[in-house]
Amino acid sequence: VLVYGWDYMIPSRIVESFPCFNIHPSLLPKYRGPDPVTVQLLEKERLTGVTIHKMNDRLDAGPIWKQKEIKIDPTQPRLVYLKIAGTVMRLVDELLSTLEKAGFDASKLELFPQNEEEATYYSRKRN
Repeated sequence: VLVYGWDYMIPSRIVESFPCFNIHPSLLPKYRGPDPVTVQLLEKERLTGVTIHKMNDRLDAGPIWKQKEIKIDPTQPRLVYLKIAGTVMRLVDELLSTLEKAGFDASKLELFPQNEEEATYYSRKRN
């Protein structure tokens, strides 16, 4: 299972039964939660990225398969979204290629735990 832009927690029984991966447009563990691109633009970040991680029972907290950094200009949001889209396409292609070489056995992917001390989470409500 591969999701992108998914706003809901997938039930634990699914995540535990199938290899579920999420494409998240930030350098996790930073900017966990929904709509991370908008939050990063509001925070005037100059560096973002795309993370593919294995899903677990916590939002955007599963172990990371791969990340790619992207330099951005927060004053050009359309360009930011285009850069993210291109990076997503390249990472998905790489993931599918890697899985094919592994006989589509996701348990053979090398995963890295997220550093919880660096984790940030933003909900849709902003003050």
